[in-house]
Amino acid sequence: MSSDDKKSFADFLVDALDDDVDEAEQKDAVRSLGINVSQLAARLRQQVADHDAAERKQRWARAARERDNELRRLAAEPADEQLSLPELFQVAQRLLEQAGPSAGMHYMKFETAKEEDLRQAIRALRHLLKERDGKR
Repeated sequence: MSSDDKKSFADFLVDALDDDVDEAEQKDAVRSLGINVSQLAARLRQQVADHDAAERKQRWARAARERDNELRRLAAEPADEQLSLPELFQVAQRLLEQAGPSAGMHYMKFETAKEEDLRQAIRALRHLLKERDGKR
């Protein structure tokens, strides 16, 4: 039994892949196997395009669901629009106490904030507290 008889399929494959093949041999092999390269390339391009379209559709659907969830969440938040400035300060103070000293550092001068800035700070604090408590 010669050493060639003991070679595994993997050994033959490695040997075949190590051989240098010129372009003419490649084209002959493809032709003899009946492979139409342009049709194969067109089919692969179509599969990639179909996959991209399906993935894009899923991303848009997920984004729409997330947007709807966020809109519902925002609609469920207390309406601060009717509160006066002193009432807004009380709400901000209560939220800062709940958030703790680390959050309070970021809102140290809320007493001097403009009304719209204070409303935004209250929204941000509520968002922070919901994320911290896992209520999002």
